[in-house]
Amino acid sequence: MEPGAEGAIDSQTILLIEDDQDIARLIERELVGHHYRVERFENAQASLRRARRPDVDLIVLDLLLPDMHGFEVCQRLRSEEATAAVPIVVVTALADEAHRVRGFEVGADDYVTKPFSVRELVTRVRALLRRAAMGRRPAQETRGDLCIDRRRHEVTIRGEAITLTPTEFTLLDFFAKHPDRSSAGTSCSPIYGAKNPSSWSTTSTSTSVRSAAKSSATPNIRRCW
Repeated sequence: MEPGAEGAIDSQTILLIEDDQDIARLIERELVGHHYRVERFENAQASLRRARRPDVDLIVLDLLLPDMHGFEVCQRLRSEEATAAVPIVVVTALADEAHRVRGFEVGADDYVTKPFSVRELVTRVRALLRRAAMGRRPAQETRGDLCIDRRRHEVTIRGEAITLTPTEFTLLDFFAKHPDRSSAGTSCSPIYGAKNPSSWSTTSTSTSVRSAAKSSATPNIRRCW
């Protein structure tokens, strides 16, 4: 592990897990130039131990590491409470659709393919850190019998998993975050956008979402259905 520049001691800490030294130095130089503190790692095992410390703000992760595939690193980070909510940016030469999809499935927040613009990478890092700072939410949230796992996109009621579409999950998570807006006919434009006004009403949501909402301890969410 090689620490970044000393002048960035009070800045946000980024773990850079990349075994290609030329690429690692290029990324580190740009991040340090934007006042981030960077700690470099060439393998997964050492970086996983470091990631468990509470001062880690974001991880930049290559997939083709010498001791472990980056997808497994993602899965391990997402499975541990200490690292479940840390933003992960994958930087890799694996550019095909199957790998990109798999990257998001195992927990990556962004996926950048090589060759890439270092300036664009830093912009993506800044955007993720900004969103994380504005609204950190627990990876799991329990309301009554309802448990929402945001990293795995899973919902359980009294321990039993229920099946939701991506839109249904987003709706349920939205109402868990905004219980004051969980009344019948509430506008869902923040979720759907402004293109399909006819779909904004919560009355069109499925029975599975209604069942999940009724198990919430928040009265307004229950009343929505």
